[in-house]
Amino acid sequence: MAQTASDARLEAETSLQQLNLVVIESPAADARLSGSVTIVGTAAIENFQYYKIELGVGDAPTEWTLLSSGPAPVNRGVLATWDTDGLAPGIYTLRLTAVDITGNFPPPYLVRVEVTR
Repeated sequence: MAQTASDARLEAETSLQQLNLVVIESPAADARLSGSVTIVGTAAIENFQYYKIELGVGDAPTEWTLLSSGPAPVNRGVLATWDTDGLAPGIYTLRLTAVDITGNFPPPYLVRVEVTR
């Protein structure tokens, strides 16, 4: 029996969730940013509960500030819009974490960026 488009979509969604994808596609690592920045990526894990995007100062932050969170999985879509105005120029790290219904999460995805003026 031939596979329908609906079957293929369901299979693709199931595969995506099984991969536990947590990735920021944009901005790219070491991107130079200013103004309003659209953060694009994937947050799709098995038993998904929510995702969050956090910001830390420097290459290896010890403290994180919540930029945005979402209650639904995202597949290669907009995760957040980040307004860099008001931040001092310098190196920052973005962290994407997807949390499941038990409170567990795979390793967060980190991206180092530079805020400029």
